[in-house]
Amino acid sequence: MLGGCGTPTPNTQPQKAAEQATPTPAETKPQTPTSVATPVPAKPSPHLPVVRDGPPKKAAEALSLMIGGRFDIPLPPELEGILHDRIAQGHRWAAQDLYLVGGIDAVATAMAKTKDDAIVDSLAKSIGLRFRLARNQLEPNEPTAAAKVLTAKLATASDPHPLLSALRDIGPDAGDAARVPVAALLADADTRQDAAATLASLGADETTETLFAHLGDEDADVRIAVAQAIGCSGADVSARLQELLKSEDVRVQETAVRALAHLGPDAAEAVGALTLLLDHSNVELVGHTAHTLGAIGSAAKPALPALHRAAATAKKRSPTADVDLQIAISSIEGNVERPNSCPYPAETP
Repeated sequence: MLGGCGTPTPNTQPQKAAEQATPTPAETKPQTPTSVATPVPAKPSPHLPVVRDGPPKKAAEALSLMIGGRFDIPLPPELEGILHDRIAQGHRWAAQDLYLVGGIDAVATAMAKTKDDAIVDSLAKSIGLRFRLARNQLEPNEPTAAAKVLTAKLATASDPHPLLSALRDIGPDAGDAARVPVAALLADADTRQDAAATLASLGADETTETLFAHLGDEDADVRIAVAQAIGCSGADVSARLQELLKSEDVRVQETAVRALAHLGPDAAEAVGALTLLLDHSNVELVGHTAHTLGAIGSAAKPALPALHRAAATAKKRSPTADVDLQIAISSIEGNVERPNSCPYPAETP
């Protein structure tokens, strides 16, 4: 749990006690003005040596006392050093409090210095946690600054997945600069799915062309992520997706159909091409096509006769095989809410 994304509340008890005390006559004489005292630098926490060198159990206890939300104990200037502690949970707590105390600049410094995957993971999670739990407390430039910290590490991190996850937490506010470094990870089979899902959250406009190259990926999860990224990109892709519906590769057709579903009513021009796919021999493709027609909504009414025929054919295979088709019919007729699959729908002018 983030120790508090806002400003910690100081201990006000001494001040209240002073206000409630009754002054004596000697105390009421005029006071001579004095100069403002020079702030005394905070002393390192007495728990720090135990955290650094003590037995693991004692170190964990000391760390929880020092940075586990106890704001009455001064945080040490060496807080960043705790990130290098051997306690895994210590990394997480320290990263969160480092963000709390030093802001995104302190996290950027720590991220640039470390090559430790566990520390990179903790720093990335501290960013993601802040954007999930304290979005209303952010500074105006914080989303862009946080995205720069994460994307700068993408090129050298041995495990980019935590960085991508944090970028998804930031969402479209990450800014345009984050998209190109993320799109570069589409070339790697290990990161392709995560990169596509991240682009869907960021809005993939200028990287949509790169996504199109992966429409027929062998990995179904990658195709699903690519479809979402294309459909949620905000780019004008409807006409191109319609052309891809004619592909001889069922995988490409399926991805194009899924992408059109994310466009929703903006894919109304594709109703005719989609209707033709309802007679396809691939049962899964027919189901995806029906879902997309349902996502388009009332504009897909011309497809209703074909949907009813497809539903009757499916019913012959199994008593429940027509469920997806019936849901699509109900959506088009306005009897159920039209599905919307974009986590961050593209803003329309």
